[in-house]
Amino acid sequence: MDKRETDGFGPEAGSDTSPPLDELLAEMGAEEPEGSFSSEKTGPFREPEAAQADSEPYIRFRMDGVHFAVPLGCALEVGRLPKVTPLPNLPGWVSGISNIRGDVVSMVDLKAFFGRGPSASPAGGSMVVLHAHHLKVGVRVDRLEGMVSLAEGAWKVSSNPFTRGDITPYLAGVAATGDSLLYLLDVKALLTSDRMNSFRKA
Repeated sequence: MDKRETDGFGPEAGSDTSPPLDELLAEMGAEEPEGSFSSEKTGPFREPEAAQADSEPYIRFRMDGVHFAVPLGCALEVGRLPKVTPLPNLPGWVSGISNIRGDVVSMVDLKAFFGRGPSASPAGGSMVVLHAHHLKVGVRVDRLEGMVSLAEGAWKVSSNPFTRGDITPYLAGVAATGDSLLYLLDVKALLTSDRMNSFRKA
């Protein structure tokens, strides 16, 4: 799912682009109001001011009422959901493909992938382009919530945050942040899972 390698997805889609990750994260507040995120924000990347030497940066987002995080190093792009070109004969959780900075990227509805039903509408929302082991997938999320820096020891063994749809195989831990729990996605487990790759073998 990399540059001009669509893994059987077909021709390049549209001309939608997304600014580089460092530009988008530069001005993201830790708790921006709903709808305030702008893909036009640019500037030099800087770590959160509260970051400490033994901590790691994570991108936070919300999906189906639950707060999630992914390591900054596993994210290539963040921003508003771009134009998605649907393709036939794919699972319902595969939205289609998007052209992101010249790369054809598969777009996955993370809520639907987790067995929580499809997102409310085909348009709107935000996306994070994840990568691991030469795989690249864009995942649709409800809302980007900025960055947080946490020490590795802050993450504890996680249980399933949902009563419907078991996502524990894709979780690496959970941490308490303020008055909420933050669930860490195991990006490698997610992108290399049989479920994620099943549509490419169909």
